[in-house]
Amino acid sequence: MTLPASPEHFSYTADGVVYTASRFHRDAARGRVLLMPDWEGMNSGWAQEIGRLYSQTCDAEVIVTDHYGQHRPHPGFDEAAYINQQLYRDTERSRSIFRGMVAALQAHWQASGPLVVVGFCSGGAFSFETGRSGAAVDAVFCVHGDPRTIDPIDQPGDYPVFTVVHGEIDPFVPQSSLDAFAEEMRAHRIRWNLHIISDAKHSFTRFDNRRSGYGIAYSKRAEIETRHLVAAQILSLIEANATR
Repeated sequence: MTLPASPEHFSYTADGVVYTASRFHRDAARGRVLLMPDWEGMNSGWAQEIGRLYSQTCDAEVIVTDHYGQHRPHPGFDEAAYINQQLYRDTERSRSIFRGMVAALQAHWQASGPLVVVGFCSGGAFSFETGRSGAAVDAVFCVHGDPRTIDPIDQPGDYPVFTVVHGEIDPFVPQSSLDAFAEEMRAHRIRWNLHIISDAKHSFTRFDNRRSGYGIAYSKRAEIETRHLVAAQILSLIEANATR
C-alpha cells in the first residue's frame, strides 16, 4: 500500500468564519475521514502525522481541521481550554459550528463513500456533538474523549453510528460519562459501540507524548487498534449500503 503524498493545505468558509484544513488524498479511496484533533488543533506535527496514518490504514481520503479558525493557528493551552469549555456548555452553538463545517467541506472532498468523523480528547467530544447535530455524516468516533453531553438526544432520528474508544485506565473519563452516553443511545435505539482497550491510559494516541505518568501515556498497540476500528467501520458501512 502506497503512502499518501504530502498534505494539501486549503481554507474554507463556514457561516462567515474562515477555517484551515489539510487533505491527504488517495487514488480510489474507499471512504472519507474527517479528523478533529485534540486541544492543539490541526497544525501540530502529531495532527498532521495522524492524518497521514489514517489515510494509509483506512485507505481513505482524510481531511484534518479544527474549530479555532484561520486567525488562531496555534492556540495556547489556556486559550484552547477556555474556547472549548464555552463550546461544551453551549451545545446549540457548538452543534451549529460543526454542522456548518461539515456542510462547507462537502465541496472540498475529492473522494466519495462513507464519511466518518474521528475526534481525539476534546475533538472526540466535538465529534459526538457533530453526530448529535444532524450533520450529514455516517459515523462518529470519540477517542480518549468524554462522550457525555449536557444536552442528550431527546428524540428518535436518523443518527450516525456512535463509537467510543476508551482506555481502560484513563482516569480523566469517568465511568459515569460512559454510563450516561450508553443511556442516551439506548433511549432512542441509536447504533453505538463502546470499545475499551486494556491497560491504555488517557491520550494513548499521542505518540509524541513525552509525559508518561499518572493517567497519561502513549500506547502503540491502542493507537494502531483504533485506526483499524475506523477502517472496519468504513468497510461495514460500504457493505451495509451495498445490500440496501
